[in-house]
Amino acid sequence: PNRSAFSPDGKMLACTGDKLTLWDVATGKEILKSSGHRDAVQDVICSPDGRLLISRANDNSVRVWNLKTGEEVKRFRSDNLWYGGRLSIAPKGHLSWCDSRTVRTVELQSLHEKNPQKLCWPLSAITTSTDRRWVIGFSHLDGVLVWNRESMCLHRELKSKYPGWKISLSPDGAYLALLTGDVEIVSCKSWKKVRQIQNVYENRGGDGEVLSTLWLPISSFAWSPQSNQILTTCERFRRARLRALEGKKTIVTFENCTATAFLNSFSPTGRMVVLNGDDALELWEVATGLLRARWRGHEGGIASICFTPDGRKLITGGFDSTILIRDLYPPEKSNRSLDSLWELLADDAQKSFRAMCQMMHRKKDTLSSLAKNMMPTPKLSYQAIMSWTNQLDSAHLAIRTKARERLEELDQSAEPVLRKMLTQRPTLTLRRRILTLLARLKWVSWKRARPLRAIEILEQLGTNQSRKLLRRLATGGVSETARQAKLALMRMEKVGEE
Repeated sequence: PNRSAFSPDGKMLACTGDKLTLWDVATGKEILKSSGHRDAVQDVICSPDGRLLISRANDNSVRVWNLKTGEEVKRFRSDNLWYGGRLSIAPKGHLSWCDSRTVRTVELQSLHEKNPQKLCWPLSAITTSTDRRWVIGFSHLDGVLVWNRESMCLHRELKSKYPGWKISLSPDGAYLALLTGDVEIVSCKSWKKVRQIQNVYENRGGDGEVLSTLWLPISSFAWSPQSNQILTTCERFRRARLRALEGKKTIVTFENCTATAFLNSFSPTGRMVVLNGDDALELWEVATGLLRARWRGHEGGIASICFTPDGRKLITGGFDSTILIRDLYPPEKSNRSLDSLWELLADDAQKSFRAMCQMMHRKKDTLSSLAKNMMPTPKLSYQAIMSWTNQLDSAHLAIRTKARERLEELDQSAEPVLRKMLTQRPTLTLRRRILTLLARLKWVSWKRARPLRAIEILEQLGTNQSRKLLRRLATGGVSETARQAKLALMRMEKVGEE
């Protein structure tokens, strides 16, 4: 299957192929196999309310199906499948697609088609804004075209220097990303370009001097669930980078990944990314940039990747006409003590990932162990952090080492004070030590990753006791541990509401 889509509750999976097929995720059984299309189905998507399933096929039709009964509800003509990218649905239920030279929009509530918008040139991609006000298309020749959804009148035309082949809205709908070799970020409020992300590699000499630079096109990109980060991949160098939306710093680089880079995705929590390789699927940890797991299974490559909405399973469709459903946290029995598993959480990503799966299998004992070992980050005053920073310039090695270790334990909460210290003309020795410490704070060490992995366990357990422990951790100071605990609570509350 080239495309796949989950129902909003994550219980059913729709897949394309010679026929449109609907599967039960829990049992792996086929629920429905539709014979309505007369040719291969190329795209499928579910409505946000879970009532309808929309498919697009080579028989030049877009069809709407009742997801529960499998009956065809409506049929629309689509002149040419090879233009316009995927079907697109706004969160509140507005469908759009493009055939050869026409933009088509449909209200899913009434299944009424708006007046088609004729184009001079075909679109390579199309999407709908989160607030349902705009229909956005990307043309190789015309750049970005923005239409008013109600009137389908052209609102904006944004020229792009190079032809592009992919557009994607950030999950919060605030930004639009265009793939043109670089990734161009456009604000959906002002419709102006706010950033351009490039793939530039520097060749440095032994003294750190830049000897040469090399520009390579970005193969693909993906938004983080929080809309504040972008994952970019480069097929030639087999390297992926996670970049902050604001500023120009690279948060983490996934080195030596075997990914061909055209298929990549964040997990719903944003803690992991999946990269598709030539013959394997790789699961990487975002916090450390380290490989958690590598899987094989499909013969002939992978055509599609998607996570279940709860982030517990990963589904892949292969060119070998098979669908594989993997449990991201497979239950593993272990004779290790909880204390030894806790120590393994501070080990490398692959060992710690196995320890996490083993701890999740022992729910009751794990909660007691985490309650004993996990403590909120202490709230420290500005004066205390500044005092430790000044101790970095001490003449005594023991004092300098102790101060550095304390600052490293504070992770991001120490960074503003360290940067302010740099503006106060410190000695050259102190300046060098502060810059070295700031460089270390950019990446998460195994020891600092342990509380983040423990929070991941608590979120996956999803019990009242784990929520209580997360609330306690969220009361800590300005630290990554407290921030991740708050995000985990927000996601758990959202799942409870749904």
